[in-house]
Amino acid sequence: VFMLRNPIDRTFSQYMMARKNFLETESFETALSLEEKRSREGEFRRKNNGYLQRGFYAEQVKRFLEYFPKEQMHFIIFETEFIPKRAETIQDLCQFLGVSSYNFDLDIQKNVMRDPGSATLHRILHDPGFAWMRKPFKLLIPSPKVRERIKAKVRWWQGKKISDKKSLTMDDSIREELLEKFRDDILELQKLIGKDLTHWLKV
Repeated sequence: VFMLRNPIDRTFSQYMMARKNFLETESFETALSLEEKRSREGEFRRKNNGYLQRGFYAEQVKRFLEYFPKEQMHFIIFETEFIPKRAETIQDLCQFLGVSSYNFDLDIQKNVMRDPGSATLHRILHDPGFAWMRKPFKLLIPSPKVRERIKAKVRWWQGKKISDKKSLTMDDSIREELLEKFRDDILELQKLIGKDLTHWLKV
């Protein structure tokens, strides 16, 4: 099951998440220009600062098609199917999976970006460079599930909702540049999955 979002919006969303998690200090434009160089620095960089690479969906779908028939794949377009027709989209998914339809609670608020608060505490919890500080904690609490629950509580405790909407914008000029990067992949994806993606081709 693939949930596909406009790759430009997805790229910017990942960048904003990296900033809020203290994994990015550069501007969006600079971060994009550094991506190729950073990708050579290891898996941690590729995972957290590889903003563009995850947006080339056609390449990823083709890799799945090497092993699975297309009939076993279900594609959902985030903006035109899931957001405006959530109930219908979920029922279609149930039918694809061969499970009984269910009256899901669809009155769900969107994921709200949260500021992680203390940069030092965030690095202690997540940064590989601070693994030595987490080791005694692992010995004290051997259960990974319990440790994760404690970490989630700490994140919730120090987190707060972001209210500065000015920081959540992207210049149209950058959007145009990204569209040119993704255009060929979007057109190829459109053919692969048989769904209209022309709304992604507009700035």
